[in-house]
Parts: sequence; structure tokens; C-alpha cells
Amino acid sequence: MKHSAKAAARIAREQDKAARRGSGALASAPPAARPESAARSASASSSSLAAGSASASSSLAAGSASASSSNPVARQRLAQLPYAIVLAATAAGLGLMWGGGHAVSRGTLVLAGALLAGSLARLVLPDGKVGLLRSRRRLVDVALLTALGVGLLIAGLIVRIPG
Repeated sequence: MKHSAKAAARIAREQDKAARRGSGALASAPPAARPESAARSASASSSSLAAGSASASSSLAAGSASASSSNPVARQRLAQLPYAIVLAATAAGLGLMWGGGHAVSRGTLVLAGALLAGSLARLVLPDGKVGLLRSRRRLVDVALLTALGVGLLIAGLIVRIPG
């Protein structure tokens, strides 16, 4: 019995300190003098703290659930933005290459830039924000995109189209 009363008194003191830090109104409340009253105040304050924390956590959960349920599509679309940028640059490069002649080298350089930009995006952005650029492990994705980008860059700079 002695140990449980001491433990209850210690818990009551810790909760009293926490309450004093939380609000100035409780700062003038005297600490519990006897272990029996400390046990009663500890159980009362722990139940009120538990009820308060439960209501706070339920309101936070409701708020986060409403925030996440209202914008999951917008977040998912925003996560696809790096992929969309790389895809648009790739389409632009292929469109330039379609023109033929000297535009092929310019299109190849644009395509290389798109792949290198995709590699950089995959390297620096977290997994949840790269969208469809994430198909394998980060290192594999970055290595493949960089190798393809550097290969096309070299091809675009070296290869000359006669004409």
C-alpha cells in the first residue's frame, strides 16, 4: 500500500507540474499534502486528462480526416506533376524530332534534358511526390534515367545529320 500511495503522489505532482506549464490558472493550486488525497486527485485528474486528450485527439482525427478526405485527388494530381513535366518535355522533344533534318539533334537534346530532369526529380523528391516516376528503387530509377539522358545528350551533340 505504501508504494502505491507514493506512486500516486508522484504522478499527481508530475501532472500538477504539467498543468502549471499548460495554464497559468492552475499555477496557484497547492500540491497534494497527503498520499490519500494525492491518490484521489491523481485519479480525478488522470480521468479528466484522459477525457480531455480523448476529445482533443478525436477532434484532431476528425479534422485530419476531413482535410485528407477533401483533397486526396488534388494531392494525387499534385504528386503526378513531376511526371507530367517530364512527359510534356519528352513529347516536345519527339515533336521536334518529327520535323526531320537538323531538328532531330535539337529534339534529341530536349529529350535528354527531360530524362535528366526526371532523374533529378526522382533523386531529390520523396517517394510520395514523384508519381509515376517511381517504378523501382530510387537508385535504380536515377541510374537508368541518368544513363539514358547522358546517352541521348552525347548522341545529340555528336551525331550530325547530313543535309
